[in-house]
Amino acid sequence: MELTFLGTSAGIPTKERNTSAIHLKFLGNNLLFDCGEGTQRQMLLAGLSIQKIQNIFISHIHADHLLGLAGIIQTMNFNGRTTELNVYGPKEMKKYLNFFKKWDYVDFTFDIKFHELKQGVVLDNNDFTIKAIKLSHGIPCYGFIFEEKVEVNIDKSKIKKYGLKESPLIKELKEKGKINFNGKTIYLKNVSKQRRKPKKISIILDTKPFEGIIKEVEKSNILICESTHSEELKEKSHEYGHMTAKDAARIAKKAGVEKLILTHFSSRYKETTKLEKEAKEIFKKTIAAKDFLTIEL
Repeated sequence: MELTFLGTSAGIPTKERNTSAIHLKFLGNNLLFDCGEGTQRQMLLAGLSIQKIQNIFISHIHADHLLGLAGIIQTMNFNGRTTELNVYGPKEMKKYLNFFKKWDYVDFTFDIKFHELKQGVVLDNNDFTIKAIKLSHGIPCYGFIFEEKVEVNIDKSKIKKYGLKESPLIKELKEKGKINFNGKTIYLKNVSKQRRKPKKISIILDTKPFEGIIKEVEKSNILICESTHSEELKEKSHEYGHMTAKDAARIAKKAGVEKLILTHFSSRYKETTKLEKEAKEIFKKTIAAKDFLTIEL
């Protein structure tokens, strides 16, 4: 599992930072969370394949989070992509995506499927789930919770009580999560245990702080959280639907996460040392992300 920060600036790019984009690579899955202007060039510099992206998640329709999508789509098409691309975003995102798809004098070689974000699990496959959570930013905006799926061990003593033993239905139980046998419904969770705790990554961008975030990101291995301003601008930050570094640290501490990574820094800060220091006063396991920071889990 590999996380790469492609842009850590809020609103507009700076000489040091591009606008928001985060790439996650996991078991052949290539996911992109937000896609600010210039994201495709950032990917090239980071050595990441644009063509391998299967799913793009756009948190909201502010320009610094979606303008790079047009370029990525055009590059995919120019290079002859044939596999479907899935784009997730608030319902308002669809009109922008349709505009990109209907660009004059461009014939698309691949399908682009739009998925409207709503509270709850929006992607569920064999390897992981992604849950969207509503944030508070003045316009529809979502955070994302990535959680891997870990293979389970069947408890033979519990299975034996149902008379299953080595029944081929055990394979179906693992795949579907439940089966009907001898007139009873057997749930996988009741006869198994995970081999290890699944990894959880929470991505919270563009929101003022509120209690609901804490429960959603609880026990994350990594919490990626916006920290647009320093503490002296707290009132202004909240007014515009953003957080301070200390806000992010308070959430991390209450949620019991393992590590906090700050991102989405206002362009007023050439260096992020001050923001990192403020957060560490509350939550020590904090780092301020830089463009091209890569973390392996």
